[in-house]
Amino acid sequence: MANIKYPMKKRRKRKKRVSWLSKKSKLGRFLSHISKINADYDDKLNWRRRFYILIGASAIVLFSLSSFQGVNADERYMTTYSHLSLDFYTSLGDYSVYDEWNNWETMRYNGVAFVLPFGILCEILNLDETDRGFHILRHFLLSILGVFILLFAGLISKSLFNWRAAFIAALILIVSPRFLGHTMINPRDIPFAFGFIGSVYFILLILKNIQIPNNKHLIGLALLMGYALSIRAGGALMLFLFLPAFYVTLLLLNYIKKGGQLPSLTNILKALGIPLGGGFLFGIALWPYALSSPFRVIADTFDRVTFFPVSIRILFDGDLITSTEVPTVYLPTWISITIPIVFILGIILLIPFFTKIFKKGPTYLILALCAMFIGPLLYVMLGDTALYDGWRHFTFFYVTGVPLAALGWEALSQWIEEKNWKPWIGPVILGLVMVEPAVHIMRNYQYPYVYFNPLIGGVSGAFGNYELDYWGISTRQGVEALEKKGVLHADMEPIVLATNFRYSVQNWLGSEYRDKVQVEYVRYRERYDTEWDYAIWISRFMDGSHMKAVDWPSSTRTFHTIKVNNTPISAVYEKGEPHAFEGKKALDQGQIQDAIQHFEREIEYNPKNNIAHLYLGMSVARSGDWEAALRHFETSLKYAPENQATVLNYAMAKINLGDYSDAKLALHEMVETFPNSHGGWYYLALANFREGELSLAAQYIQHTVQVRPDFRPGWQLGIQIFEEMGDQQRADLFRNRLEQL
Repeated sequence: MANIKYPMKKRRKRKKRVSWLSKKSKLGRFLSHISKINADYDDKLNWRRRFYILIGASAIVLFSLSSFQGVNADERYMTTYSHLSLDFYTSLGDYSVYDEWNNWETMRYNGVAFVLPFGILCEILNLDETDRGFHILRHFLLSILGVFILLFAGLISKSLFNWRAAFIAALILIVSPRFLGHTMINPRDIPFAFGFIGSVYFILLILKNIQIPNNKHLIGLALLMGYALSIRAGGALMLFLFLPAFYVTLLLLNYIKKGGQLPSLTNILKALGIPLGGGFLFGIALWPYALSSPFRVIADTFDRVTFFPVSIRILFDGDLITSTEVPTVYLPTWISITIPIVFILGIILLIPFFTKIFKKGPTYLILALCAMFIGPLLYVMLGDTALYDGWRHFTFFYVTGVPLAALGWEALSQWIEEKNWKPWIGPVILGLVMVEPAVHIMRNYQYPYVYFNPLIGGVSGAFGNYELDYWGISTRQGVEALEKKGVLHADMEPIVLATNFRYSVQNWLGSEYRDKVQVEYVRYRERYDTEWDYAIWISRFMDGSHMKAVDWPSSTRTFHTIKVNNTPISAVYEKGEPHAFEGKKALDQGQIQDAIQHFEREIEYNPKNNIAHLYLGMSVARSGDWEAALRHFETSLKYAPENQATVLNYAMAKINLGDYSDAKLALHEMVETFPNSHGGWYYLALANFREGELSLAAQYIQHTVQVRPDFRPGWQLGIQIFEEMGDQQRADLFRNRLEQL
């Protein structure tokens, strides 16, 4: 019988079960992408050489421009701190650096990583703050740090992407007017930005080489974290949190990812211990006050960040607000209207190319950089931190974001190449959006930081709405204008020079005539209370409504105007006709008719002088003519709508004329803007008292004496109000308090 072969059943191959953590699973692929620490970008062209050529050229530009900058008004605190810190380290017993000096006790909560080397160089070169070379040296040293910031921003781009991205990052920074300007004048925020961006670079390198950390990277990170800690502890402590957070997270990702390899325990301890421990010790060593009690001082420093003791008036969105009560939108608004469009477009370009960037990597390092970029901004916006002078405190935030903007432009360039389009399209687009800020820098090389982008209409759009030259850098041009026109010279007669930025003016006067110039600090709104020959006014601290109403510095006394793109940022005044000074003098001496005559002549000479209209109204009011006084107060308000003295006198005139509703309306607007105005609360109480609204009058007089406890008229009016109400107990309390004054 023949063998019969039966067909065999085909065996079905059993599919292997894919582990949810394997590289083939969706989660596995996601973990592989997100933990990626290497990039797939290729360097097809020699961009490395071009990058270093750009850095070299930028160094020449920065070093050159640093000699053209004026004196930063805050440099006086740094000057004193330089001397005290040098005494501390050389004497080993002089603790004056711990003291509260010049009403600026917050300086001791900052280290001396920058001011100490500067002080040493000044000792070697025998320079003091009366020498112009003293200030030029400081600006030169700052520009050196600026070059290193450019370098680190580029190297971050290289470590994440390629050398072309590094070139783009450096290029974006060099055409960023705010950054470039601060690089040469800002002795606090630029050194901190240097320490921060350098630390970010080494953190990324350590993450990139997580298996076997490079000792040079660890030491570099320790030095730069320590440097940042010494400059600004509150911001630097973020770095001490970023490193362990990103490092441990990457370890966990590698652990749960199948096939992930963990570094040895020794390498883990080295990677965390050397930067954290070494950085802390180095930072404390360069922080005199922290040496007394490191942890207590650091805790106090955080309190100073949240409850900053210095409150100043700042111009924001056309209104004068206090620096300790800024709105949540303050920082993002300032950033959005003052950073160049090239940066904004670079960040926006990340959105359409996100998937491509995510796949190519190094994904984890990019995400870490994004966190270090966005985290500080969110912390400040959600917190209660005092802010002023735009975003200068956040220079480190901007330079950290530049590599991300460079990635956006690099992704666009690669996409254009993949489409086989003309390769010059990308560079042309990039170059076109850089033209506007580059032209601003070239036109305003003496104060490039006074910059607003086209989103707000440039500097002219910001005029009267935001602070322009908030550091008084252009006082140098004011002094030089007086020199060029022959006012300041060796054989001159003694003069009085008034200014609202005394330190900046005083320390740019030439040594050959310095002893013949008496520099007086005078507020612009009090410019006729003190007699002077010439004055240099910076638009800082001025009412924006006044600047726009008179088209400042519209005055017959204008001697010279310093402008940025045809917009005034400061002005030099000459005394001119002395009517305003003589009128104020007569008013103070009670010579009312003489005062009226002088102020009337002043208004003929300078019709938009709001102070003359105010004082004329006050003079007329003393003669009892409240109708005429009101007309002058209304004219004064036309040219300075937010001047507190004018609003108070206007309200007083309205009260005396029986028009309580208009008086109360003006006063309510005033105390809403200036809640600490005791005069505003006092006249609100008086208006309501005269109108018979006793409960409201009592409420407002309580506000008055709370704001100004030593204000005698407030206690006197309170006695009348409570006696009229029949509340003898509170009337007696006010009477007893009045007797104690």
